[in-house]
Amino acid sequence: MKKILTMMFVFVLLFSIGTIAQDLELIGGLTFNTFDGTIQLGGGYEAEVRDDLKNGPGFYAGGRYWLSNKLAIGAGYDQAGSEDEISALSIAGPYAELVFRANKHIKLKGGLAFYTMEAEYLGVKIGEGTGTGLLFGGYISGPLLENVSLSAGLDYRVLTIEDDYKDIWNFSGLKFNGGITLAF
Repeated sequence: MKKILTMMFVFVLLFSIGTIAQDLELIGGLTFNTFDGTIQLGGGYEAEVRDDLKNGPGFYAGGRYWLSNKLAIGAGYDQAGSEDEISALSIAGPYAELVFRANKHIKLKGGLAFYTMEAEYLGVKIGEGTGTGLLFGGYISGPLLENVSLSAGLDYRVLTIEDDYKDIWNFSGLKFNGGITLAF
């Protein structure tokens, strides 16, 4: 009897996971990011990062679960940065999002992200901190294979981060992205 109950439990569990996974998508891709680049220094002065540090590449990876035909929730990891021969800036962290399907190909989204920031000059860390940001945007997608789609999108990030020295770094800017979606 115990074996039958165990087998029934496993069967129900596998059936449930299969049913839930039908509305699950795994996403990932590359990004190109722009940053505002202004810094409010702790002493009340304003500075600005060099122009060649105001944009750079990144990536994202995560998943989405479609609650209905029109609405999904998602979570993932977002990373962006910029560097030249003497300096480097980077932001990275988890995000949560809400996605609305406008039609078959166009989706709108908004989300909340928790970023950590690191700034280096000549290989020495000159600032680090954390901050909460907002992401708003949309993307278009089209099928590549039966369960695989390609997507391209544009987001706007609203993000300021206060570092250890009470300087406020502005990482607000655009995030151009392209990626792949694997649906179950």
